[in-house]
Amino acid sequence: MINKFPNKLRDLRKSLGYAQGEMASRLDISVKDYMNWENGNSLPAFSQIQKMAILFNIPVELLMDNRKEISQDLLDTLSKSVIIPSFVQAKKEASQTATMDLASKVQSVDAFEETKVMSTIQDNQHKKEIKEEVEKRKKISRKAIWIGSGVTASVILLVVLISLFFNRKNTLAISDMNRLALGKHFSMYIEDNGNVKIRGNLSHKNAFENLVQVSAYGDHAVGLKKDGTVVSNESNDDVSKMKSIQMIAAGHDHILALKKDGTVVCSGNDNACAVSDWKNVKRVYAGKNVSFGVQGDGKVLVAGDGSEVKGMSGVQSIRANDQMIVIVRTEGRVQVIAKGKKEVPNGSHLSGVKDVALTQDGIFAIDQNHKIQWSLVNEEKTSFDKVTLARWQNIRFIAGQGDTLVGIDQNGRMTGIGNNSSNQYENTAPLAEPQAKKLGQVKNIKFTETTANVNITWDAVENADRYHVTIDTEPALDLKDIASNSTSVPTTKLESGKTYKVTITALSDKKDQYAESDVTTINYTYNQKVIDLDSPKNVTNQVTKNGWTFKWDKVEHADYYKIVYDGRVLVDKQLETTYHIDNEGIPENSEHTIEITAHSNQPKVYRDSAPTKVRAVYTLKKYNVTFVFTKNGSVVGRKSYTLARGSYPLGSIIQDGDIPGGYHLSNPGQEVDISKSGEQHVEVK
Repeated sequence: MINKFPNKLRDLRKSLGYAQGEMASRLDISVKDYMNWENGNSLPAFSQIQKMAILFNIPVELLMDNRKEISQDLLDTLSKSVIIPSFVQAKKEASQTATMDLASKVQSVDAFEETKVMSTIQDNQHKKEIKEEVEKRKKISRKAIWIGSGVTASVILLVVLISLFFNRKNTLAISDMNRLALGKHFSMYIEDNGNVKIRGNLSHKNAFENLVQVSAYGDHAVGLKKDGTVVSNESNDDVSKMKSIQMIAAGHDHILALKKDGTVVCSGNDNACAVSDWKNVKRVYAGKNVSFGVQGDGKVLVAGDGSEVKGMSGVQSIRANDQMIVIVRTEGRVQVIAKGKKEVPNGSHLSGVKDVALTQDGIFAIDQNHKIQWSLVNEEKTSFDKVTLARWQNIRFIAGQGDTLVGIDQNGRMTGIGNNSSNQYENTAPLAEPQAKKLGQVKNIKFTETTANVNITWDAVENADRYHVTIDTEPALDLKDIASNSTSVPTTKLESGKTYKVTITALSDKKDQYAESDVTTINYTYNQKVIDLDSPKNVTNQVTKNGWTFKWDKVEHADYYKIVYDGRVLVDKQLETTYHIDNEGIPENSEHTIEITAHSNQPKVYRDSAPTKVRAVYTLKKYNVTFVFTKNGSVVGRKSYTLARGSYPLGSIIQDGDIPGGYHLSNPGQEVDISKSGEQHVEVK
């Protein structure tokens, strides 16, 4: 922590208009020693600090306690009221060295408390008054003055120190805890000097004085006073038993108060006030019908409607409204739990978070650099001016309520955004210079699965040159500099049935003109694409003298087929799209059922087809065929036959005796197809 003593000393001296040399002279020390005090190179002895406290007419504690500030109001008051005396000891004269009987010789002096308080004076006037004072004091024994004044000052200083010790023990100091509170129609802020600034409409506001903490929920306001007692703007709040309190939290209809011993007392809603068995609590928070306690190890205690977070560990702080409960982890991450089925923002991208505020639109966080981060329920429907919000800077405290957000910067100046119908806030804090225009957020993200990839597409963002996509796989996929509004991910990187968080950010190559967009986050559940193979189509059959043949069209992605004949598997893996059954033993005109199913060698990708069933009648057709025998174009004879459908060598049908005139077939091995009745010409020799 920075030592504030040098600045305090410098501010006190300058407010009175004195040079360092004059202050050194009045304290009876060297200028070098005094300059070292103001420069922070060394610290004065406690006796010197006592002298300075008397000189400036302020408590010793105000100089020594690093947590206490010296306000401008105090400096202004001192500059108009304090006359700095001198601590330079007068040199004793030789004639005054004789021993005195102090019991009888001590002269009466003006009481310390009756010392005159003068208005601001110029140096000449000051010297004149000092001269008059010296003339007056010449009538009194110098030794009696020094001894009497020393005794009086010592007694007064002892009383002051004792008073400071006991008051400090029983008085709470202002810290960064609960300095800003925002209600529906009011805001409360405790300044560094202890003043309580109230804006808007707050009932019983006069009760909110001498506070070290404030808290609010809706119209409910609560304050913690310096003496450890609690005040409220609700007349039905019972705060009479709330003593020695260290921290407060206002709920919808109850007050939560943390005591010095780590126990918690509560007034109001019975369900939320079931905290009597809580122990070792370090911080408390409240919402609607719920109370939270955080123990020293970050473990969460819950009373009321907050079972989702009960027993969590590693928790830094908690905020809750009617929509959600937000957990700030000790490492600065944020976790959001929805109340019921209400829609809530995704806070996973928030990092380095010190504190958060909640509104109906989302979460707003202060990070370690005092900048604002946020996550909204609906980016398109939000009522907040995000451009202005992005210019908030050096934010120290933040509070939210309904559709209003308020912040206090490092210099105690207020800024606000959203509804200000009750004048809850004023914009006095300076905004940062406008940055490059932020690109629009990525929208309309879609996923299309194939067997090999998951294709991701989104709407192109105006002025964006590239995109950054991340997927929280293991290891994480980080796809940078994507030049188009689409990308793909190999299915081998994904696990079927698992949900992944996908983020997409738009970027521009003109960084001075366009800043990167807010991150769009979407959850995607990958289910491996399994394609059902088509059933075989266009199944035909043909009965010939050689057997029964079945044919069908090839099925895409099918590697083989299963053939079932009248419930009996004929073949498990038929590679071709045709199958032949011997006709031996098949009765003429009998009916049979054939089933054909398509299969793949990649069953996880291609599922078996539904079987195609065909009912077919085995009929061996026969045709009346007349062969006309010709020689050199002239008919020399004829012969008729009844033949089954099929292909025959001529020699197997026509014998030499069937040809008149002693002729013979010119080519007895010639194949002839019998598929209909009629004449066929045959050459003879």
